[in-house]
Formats: sequence, structure tokens, C-alpha cells
Amino acid sequence: MPIDAFRDYTLQEQRDLDLLQLFDSGIRGEDGRLTPELQGVGVVAMAVQALDHGVKVDMLGRIAYAASKATLESLRKYPEDLTEELDKRGHGHFADVIRAGMAHIHTQQDGIAFARWLSLVHQMARTRTTQPTQDE
Repeated sequence: MPIDAFRDYTLQEQRDLDLLQLFDSGIRGEDGRLTPELQGVGVVAMAVQALDHGVKVDMLGRIAYAASKATLESLRKYPEDLTEELDKRGHGHFADVIRAGMAHIHTQQDGIAFARWLSLVHQMARTRTTQPTQDE
């Protein structure tokens, strides 16, 4: 199902979203900010699906931290810095999502925005694991 940034999704719908579609509109909009798909449902859906599939919160944190320290050149030269741990631990789908996002990094500002998104995903995952939530 195409991602509609302006509707509310149930938890099950977030679990069913195709995360690879998050980047169909790129990383940043014309205003220079994260696209609405990434800012809203993209953060929550990535965190929900990652946690559901056993991706550890601290792993998400390490990926976000590595992205925040990376330069445009290093992201292009060493993309595995952000995906290797996911691949090694059997979370290739989530590594593919990160690779899909990295394919849309064309400027340093895109890289900064992508790192910010990864940080938001990490924060959402941490929040979901430390606070009781309603599942439906």
C-alpha cells in the first residue's frame, strides 16, 4: 500500500507498511526538511517493525550515531558502516531500508537529514521499549 503521510495508521498497518516506499519522495522536501512520510509514519513504522523483528534498540542507536558522524564522502565510500551489523545479525530487510535511504543522499544536507531520521527511529524504538503502549 502506498504511504499516505497525512493519515493515521493502526499499529497493524504500521507493521504491514513497505518500508522501502518511505523514500519514494526522497529524503527532504522542497523546504529542506524531512519528507512528511519520513517524519511521521516512517519513524514509527520503522521502529515498530524493527523491534518486532528483534532489532535491538542499542543497535539502532549505533547506526544513528554512525550516520551522524559520517560525511557525504564516507557514506558513499563505506555504506556498509551503517548496514553491516544489521546484515550480520540477520536483519537484512532493515539494512535494505537504510540502503534505500542512502541511495537518496545527494548532498551533505541530505546526509544530515537522513542521520536525523535514523536518530528519530532510535528514539521512537527506545520510547516504545520503556513505556507501556496500547497495541491496538
